[in-house]
Amino acid sequence: MKPLAGQLLLLLLLTLPVSAVGQRIQRPQFRTIVHLKDGGRVNGVPDEIGNGELHFVPYEPIYYRHAQLKTASVSLDEIAWVVIKRTSKRQAVRTGMVIGGLAGGYFGYQSSQKSKFRSPILAGISIALSAATVGGIGAVIGSVIGGSSRRVIRPLDRDNPVESLERQLRPFTKVYLDDMLFDQ
Repeated sequence: MKPLAGQLLLLLLLTLPVSAVGQRIQRPQFRTIVHLKDGGRVNGVPDEIGNGELHFVPYEPIYYRHAQLKTASVSLDEIAWVVIKRTSKRQAVRTGMVIGGLAGGYFGYQSSQKSKFRSPILAGISIALSAATVGGIGAVIGSVIGGSSRRVIRPLDRDNPVESLERQLRPFTKVYLDDMLFDQ
């Protein structure tokens, strides 16, 4: 009975990455909260950075002379700091699911060795159910932890804060990510 349960566990572990192979490459999405030196804040998705300005798509409507702006730009001279949060939790959910599935399969296999089942099929079902249950719990934990990642960017170079902010913020813009991921 031991070899069959071990083979079932190995088969389960080998089939876990199959779903990840067929996934599309998706650009990560970031949400920024731009804190200005005058005390104001602007929320949005960074679109492009260049010529000393950060261009982004705002989350909340920005009105200028009674007209709603679809895009906005802020001069890098006016920025005190920027908080960047990742909005896509897909990778954290998958990681939590895989780690939880592996842990659940291992613990299910260990518990099946302590108390023997009547048939190897029941042992395999028990291992698969424990892997799926703990994998689901791991996905929920990954979702909670994945949403808590944030990064604060401040100008590092006091002599040239605009260039420092531009270098630090560029990898989080839509234009940069599209160029890196889709124009290879």
